[in-house]
Amino acid sequence: MAAFGSAVGATILVILLHYLGWEQIYERFPELSTHGTWVLIMTWAATYGTPALFLIAVSPLPQTPALLFFAIARQDYVSVFVAIFAGKLLKYGFFAWSVFRFPERFTNGIGGLLRSRR
Repeated sequence: MAAFGSAVGATILVILLHYLGWEQIYERFPELSTHGTWVLIMTWAATYGTPALFLIAVSPLPQTPALLFFAIARQDYVSVFVAIFAGKLLKYGFFAWSVFRFPERFTNGIGGLLRSRR
């Protein structure tokens, strides 16, 4: 359920950022759309968007900045949902499996984990 909720939230955020935010940013910073670094970031987001979102969802990196760029570069909301859902499902599934498989390492929180390494 946590993976599903995260995927739904990410998709809603991309939709809101796409429809509400970019016109205001480009109004205030018109040079942004032609700046070389911005164009490069948008090219990367368009090229590697969905696989990059998946990798970010699996990693401990914050996903909001990636969703921000994805909202500009692409409008494929289904791929946002699938990438975040699959990534979070894999990450949360690994955590659940670890705790189930090695409960003695997680019984006492971080202290138990550190003591078991000695």
